[in-house]
This record gives sequence, C-alpha cells and structure tokens, in this order.
Amino acid sequence: MSRKNIKWLYEEIPGLISKGILTEEDGERLRSFYGEAEGGNGLKTVLTVFGILGAILIGAGIILILAKNWSEMPRGVRTVVSFIPLLSGQGLALYTYMKRSESIAWREGSASFLMISIGTAISLIGQTYNIPGDFDGFVLTWMLLALPLVYLFGAAIPGIFYMVGITAWAAAAQGNNGNALLFWVLLVLVVPFIYGKVREDIYSNSAVFLRWALAGVLCAAIGISLEKVLPGLWIVVYSGYFSTLYLTGLQKHDEAAWWQQPFKTVGALGILIFSFLLTYEWPWKNIGWNYYRHSEGFNEAAGYFDLIIAAAVILIALSMLYKILKRKDYFSAAYGSLAVVSTIGFVLAQYTDPVAVTIILNLYLFGLGIYTVVKGIGDMKLGTTNGGMLIIALLAVIRFFDYDIEYLVRGIAFILAGAGFLACNVVLLRKRGKKNEK
Repeated sequence: MSRKNIKWLYEEIPGLISKGILTEEDGERLRSFYGEAEGGNGLKTVLTVFGILGAILIGAGIILILAKNWSEMPRGVRTVVSFIPLLSGQGLALYTYMKRSESIAWREGSASFLMISIGTAISLIGQTYNIPGDFDGFVLTWMLLALPLVYLFGAAIPGIFYMVGITAWAAAAQGNNGNALLFWVLLVLVVPFIYGKVREDIYSNSAVFLRWALAGVLCAAIGISLEKVLPGLWIVVYSGYFSTLYLTGLQKHDEAAWWQQPFKTVGALGILIFSFLLTYEWPWKNIGWNYYRHSEGFNEAAGYFDLIIAAAVILIALSMLYKILKRKDYFSAAYGSLAVVSTIGFVLAQYTDPVAVTIILNLYLFGLGIYTVVKGIGDMKLGTTNGGMLIIALLAVIRFFDYDIEYLVRGIAFILAGAGFLACNVVLLRKRGKKNEK
C-alpha cells in the first residue's frame, strides 16, 4: 500500500473505532503492520539527506586540506596520510554496522563517506608512488571495491554513485579506442540490489531514486556503448528503449505522483522528444547496411552486440505492447508503438527517399497529439487535453520554421492553434460543469 493510502487509513481509524467497527487493539495492530505514514518518512528523508551531504562535505574538505600541503610532505608521511580517510571511513562504517544499522541516515552517510575514501586512497597512493594507470582503470578499480558497500549497508546513494561511476568508465574506455561492453556486466552486478529495494517498497525514496538513476544511466550508456558500425541503428535502439521503459512503468501505482514513476515519466518524455527528432530528415540519411563501417576505428566484433541490443529492446517492447493491447489500453499502446514505427522507418529508409520516412513520423506524432486530445476530453482531464494540443502546436511550429512558408500563413496557423487550445478547454470545462450539476 502506498504511503498516501496509509495516511488516509490512519485518518479513518479513529472514526471506525468510534463506530465500533474496529477496536483499539485492531487500530494499534494496523498501525504496527503498516508502519509510519508520510510525516515520519519525511523526517527520515531530511535526516538521510543531511547525513549524505555531511559525509560528502567532510570527504571533500579532507581532500582539499590534503591537496594544499601535499607537495611539502615526505613520501612516508604522504603514505600514512593517504590511508587516514580510508581508515576513518572504515571505523565509521563499522560503528554504523554494529550500533546504527537501523538508521537509514547513518547507513547512507557512512557508506557514502567510505566510498569517497576508497577513491581518495587509490588516487593518493597512485600519485605518491607514480603508479602508472589511466582514468578508466582507476574508476573501474574504485567501483569494484566500493560495490560491496551497496549490499552490506543497503545504501541507495552508493548504488547511484556506482551506476554513475561505471557509466563514466564506459565513456572513458570508449574514448580510449576500446569498447564498453563490460559496462553491461558491471550493471548486472547492482540489479539485484535495485530489484530488492523495489520489492521492499516501490514508493520508498531509495527505490524511486535508484530507478531514476537507472533510467538516466541506461539512456547515456546505450549511446556510449554502441559501436555504431551500422549507421542509423541507434534509431531502433533508442526508440525500443524508451518504448520499453514507458511500457514497463505502466503498472498500477495507486495514483502515485509522476516523480514516483520514473520509468513511465522518462519513457513518455523520451518517446515524445525522440519522435520530434525523427520528424527531421537528417536522421534518416545514409543509414543501413549499404553504409556499414569497416574502417579500423570500428570493432566489428563489438558491432554484433549492437544488433543484440537492438533485437532485445524491440522484442521486449513488442511483447509488452502485446500485453497492453490485450488489456485494451489503446492509448498507452499508441505511445509505446514508437518502437514499431521507427523500426519500419529504419527499414524503409534504406530503400526509399528519407522524406517519405519523415512523413510517416510526422503523421505518427500528429496522430498521437489528436488521440491525446480526444482521450483528455473523453476523460475530462485538462492536463491530458492540453498536452495533446501542445504536441500538435509544437509539431506545427517546427514544420513552419522548417519549410519556407509565408508569414501570413504562419500567423493564421498560430491563431487557429490558439483557438483550438481555447475551444478544447471550454468544451472540457462545460462537460465538467454538467457532470457536477448531476
């Protein structure tokens, strides 16, 4: 049960007790079973945030103090000093594990501080003894040493640091003429932790923040790790990714806020932004097998993994789309079908003029806007209705500035679009008024 519903239940308990439906003991058992409502959780959140910020600031302060006097210290002193933050972090972590294991703030703060200390110790020892190495090797070593902290303390912030860290490693590895396929193995190592937090309480701050981080990291890592030997395959991969993310987020969330549904929110935004991008002609030029890259700068073996990713996200999106259609949720299916539309476009672009593909994408986005308006009016939701009108208006603006159209025509079109906004809102408000009168 969501915390919003728990709060509502707690407000109802006194009335149920007064009417004799529940006893005092029943009320206490319910409170004991569901735990704290929103207020207590808010206090825990504040304490956790302050604990994490405190740990980060202390760690940063120690690093700055050491940096100022570092060159003046003898090598032996520098060696001892290099381990002081690490030993301090281990001591704090041990105290937390033994005495404060029930406190989220202590667990998150101490684990974050120790994670920073690990990176600090590695870099200081490497600098002191001039140990050869590169950035990607440093980050990979740091993240692998810090990963156990995520599970040992059940801490979300180190988990997020870890995901960001392996993404930075992937970017560095790819930039050094390597490949970032190891990223996917490294990511799998933290997936059980994320899954456990979601199973425990999908609305908890830890579960929500971890899913936001995962959605963002995957969005960046897909572009980084693709070998790009097949031009244009990124269109299929990203459309499949955003569709899969959106369809995954279509679960019963008990009217949860948008920020508590990161997969659905990121997926929907990604679908819309990516759809607008694909309405231009340039993404569809010179793509497909006829332009396959065989030069030395590309690893053909790693390129096969691009095909695996593309096939995986499209197949997952199709299977989830099938489930959504079986539930007769045609509105969600319309948004999730970007994976299908863009894949068809990718195939057609290899044999037809790119303009033909852009027409298909423009029609898809226009139809999505119309459907959203109709859905909003039918459900009497102003936000949905205006969202659909916004899609249509933005598409019109983009196309008007994309082509050479007279200012008079543009002006008339904008007036008509504005009138459409007003008309839809008037109709919707009248429908609401009539419903309230009944």
